[in-house]
Amino acid sequence: MTGEAALAAYFEERAAHVDRHPVMITPGTRQLLHRLRSAGLRTVCYGGLGKDHFDHHLGRYAHLFDGPGYVCTNDFRPGLREITEDVFGLRPAQALFVDDVARVADAARELGTAFVGRPSAFVHSHQRALMREAGVRHLIDRLDTLDDGLLRRIDQEMTADTFWSASLTAAGRGGYA
Repeated sequence: MTGEAALAAYFEERAAHVDRHPVMITPGTRQLLHRLRSAGLRTVCYGGLGKDHFDHHLGRYAHLFDGPGYVCTNDFRPGLREITEDVFGLRPAQALFVDDVARVADAARELGTAFVGRPSAFVHSHQRALMREAGVRHLIDRLDTLDDGLLRRIDQEMTADTFWSASLTAAGRGGYA
């Protein structure tokens, strides 16, 4: 099978899966977006699918997102630097990413940006363990856990430059450069 054929087969299987298991908005999404905006933070949604996926599933919340609203990272995964610097004109230390993929945590650590892991509850997922291995100290199961107190703690850790170094030391991996 060629790479192109494999990709086509993947998207065909994905479409069948989504037909059987429709995309659901995570409980607490609207409240989290309001909480982030109330804290003065700008928000954007990102992912590897096209903007039409965002519009279809999160379009009713579009007014709660800033900038382009959605950034497709299909061509530059995971896209943290591009979103932080190119889209919002921020330094990495000024950004916070919330994601369910440990590879994104690794990229956040390398970039020096804050990261909160929200790994899937899927029984066969290894993301939680991989995130812990990557030194992620802030793992949440529910979006309401990302409250004002946690946001303040993340800000303090980023300001003190202890966000990654302390968590990596605790994981036995040393600090980031």
